[in-house]
Amino acid sequence: MIIAFPAGSGVDVIGRALAQAVTERLSLDATLGALDIRVLQEGLGVRLEGDVPSREIKERVEAVARGVEGVTLVDGSALRIVYPPLGEAVANALHADPATAGLPIAVEQVEDGVRLSGKVPNSAALQDAVRVVQSVGGVAWVDTAAIAVAEPAFVYTVRPGDSLAGIARLFYGDANRWPELVAANHEVLGDAQVIHPGMQLRVPVGATP
Repeated sequence: MIIAFPAGSGVDVIGRALAQAVTERLSLDATLGALDIRVLQEGLGVRLEGDVPSREIKERVEAVARGVEGVTLVDGSALRIVYPPLGEAVANALHADPATAGLPIAVEQVEDGVRLSGKVPNSAALQDAVRVVQSVGGVAWVDTAAIAVAEPAFVYTVRPGDSLAGIARLFYGDANRWPELVAANHEVLGDAQVIHPGMQLRVPVGATP
């Protein structure tokens, strides 16, 4: 509901007419007309007060008011943007979708968008996460800068006689690159850096010499 109010008792007929004209013009828009906005007269300008769901809607309200003949100034500083809650809805959507249910992704709402953080195994998983988030109503943008995408890797089963240097030579052609295997398998190897037959090692294929 949009209501026109005089800002003071001394408002003249023209002032009241301007406030009423802005109110009527806003009411013609189905979206804007449903908002709880007050239009107050200040000289030959108007002040707008109330809650709006986005910056875009705020700008539309101000533009409509400026378009009313006779209005010389529009003050929209009292239009408060109250963004709809998105974090929980996005988190639930990620959990419910089979493609993203197991991904360790955290969700943070920032105004009308969301910022994702965590780690995904590959770019396809990242694309799945973005797809799911964008399907949630009200999400205007998605920030994935804090998402780490793991490098593709072979899974190699250690055989008798294998060594880290030998595996590095096998995959990279350079035995001196064995520390890359250690870094990629720290949880498996620990500080001992000892391998045994049957052990499975990740071998990053995107590493550089």
